[in-house]
Amino acid sequence: MTKSSHIIKAAIIDDGANREKCVSLKCSWVVKNGVVYIDRELSANSHGTTCLQIVEKYAGVTNSEWYSIRILNQETRCGNLGDFLCALNLCIKLNVQLIHLSMGSGYYSDLQPISSAVKRMTNNGIIFIAALSNIGKVTYPACFEGVIGVKGDMHLHNDEYTVLPKTFENIDFAASSIHEITRSGLPFITPAANSYAAPVITAKTLFYLYNHPFAQYDEIYSYLVKGAINLNRNDVSYFMANSETSDTTVPVVAIVGFSSMWLKNGLSSLVKVFSINDYDCRVAIVSNICTLSEYITIAPNEHLESYVKRLEYFYDCSLILLILDDKTVMRNGVLSCVDLWILNRWVAFDPLLNNQLKKYNLLFQDEDQNTEKLFLQIVTFFESIT
Repeated sequence: MTKSSHIIKAAIIDDGANREKCVSLKCSWVVKNGVVYIDRELSANSHGTTCLQIVEKYAGVTNSEWYSIRILNQETRCGNLGDFLCALNLCIKLNVQLIHLSMGSGYYSDLQPISSAVKRMTNNGIIFIAALSNIGKVTYPACFEGVIGVKGDMHLHNDEYTVLPKTFENIDFAASSIHEITRSGLPFITPAANSYAAPVITAKTLFYLYNHPFAQYDEIYSYLVKGAINLNRNDVSYFMANSETSDTTVPVVAIVGFSSMWLKNGLSSLVKVFSINDYDCRVAIVSNICTLSEYITIAPNEHLESYVKRLEYFYDCSLILLILDDKTVMRNGVLSCVDLWILNRWVAFDPLLNNQLKKYNLLFQDEDQNTEKLFLQIVTFFESIT
């Protein structure tokens, strides 16, 4: 292996890290109430120290320089938005290439300022790896597009990880979070926590940057996908599901405005008809409140097209049914990945919706219509355009 002479500058924003325990740690900073100064405290057992030890355990590279930026109270592990944004600005000044976050915010009021700061940095090539909160709710910035989000999986071991289908929290990978490191000179087993899973993905990213020092997000993401134990493909021409430039290659049908009763009965019948006729049909229900366990439920946000691309890639299906309500369509606009729109007849009387969709392929249906007939209409449509 040819060693890279490029030094990878990376930052961990947490509750501090100990230079005596982390050999790659170059300098430590504190951000408190917007003031930045050198961190002279040595906390061998801090959360940040543990995370960086896990990274070093699995990365196996010597060309990285880490900066610790302490914004969290070491006892409460709480911080504030202002100090977090200040820490991100410090990362820019330090010219870091990679930022590890085993922390984040679940407050909706923090969404916009964090999103703006992170998007500006990712657009400039900075790689973010961030953990989902330990209580499992949506976490910023782990749930953002362009950020590699990670959560733990107790069924995985050491540096194993899997790629995830997109769900409401928008997390990319699940990784092992139980690791053996050294604490006070003795073996220490980390508890199961999302924050201890993210370092596995950071370590894998560092390893890739070791040989590809100028790799960008898409290249790193594709490398991580190929290394996942549930998607270990040998071919290099796989579909890059997260790339905004990728096209969806399977038919996508959007079904709009049907009742919850139809979702439970009519949709089930429709999927069964597709299955009988040898179609691997996947269903994604776009809703914050409807959760039918047999289908994938995703949030009605701005990432719907990315979700659809991932569904195609992860399941390698032959058809995707995307179930939306009319409000979701209005909020998100027309999705370019949809080939055929099926509207409940009462939705047809909505002038705003019709104005949005009038240039697209439409079918109008009654909820009590025979699902076999609907199946034939869908299949006939796609046969006519292929």
